[in-house]
Amino acid sequence: EKEKIENIFSFFGRLIWLNKENQIDFFTAFFGGGPAYLSFIFEILSEILTKKGFNKKLSNELVLILASGTLEIIGKNLNFQDIVKKVASKNGTTEKALDFLKKDKKLSLLISKAITKAEERSVEIAKDLL
Repeated sequence: EKEKIENIFSFFGRLIWLNKENQIDFFTAFFGGGPAYLSFIFEILSEILTKKGFNKKLSNELVLILASGTLEIIGKNLNFQDIVKKVASKNGTTEKALDFLKKDKKLSLLISKAITKAEERSVEIAKDLL
């Protein structure tokens, strides 16, 4: 039966089997919302460019160029930390920005909490359907 399901749904892309049914709520929160989370970050980057004097259209294009170039590099390596190390020079500008973002793991905790909120909402929606 598992093979039949894989054959039916494989055209959507990679099929992931979850170990526990309750992982569906996290999966929904993380991957269902993933494009919106990344787009929101791209929007923030675009707004920063706009505030620095670039027009909105160019700002959006530059962010997309940045994202696609980064994804291309990541696709060749698949190790996020290696890429961070290669880009962030010792005592350089990127290292300074990353140190700020990593301080007290605030950004990591904020993103994790946001996904937890989405997961909690997924649980609520599932209960409402029953």
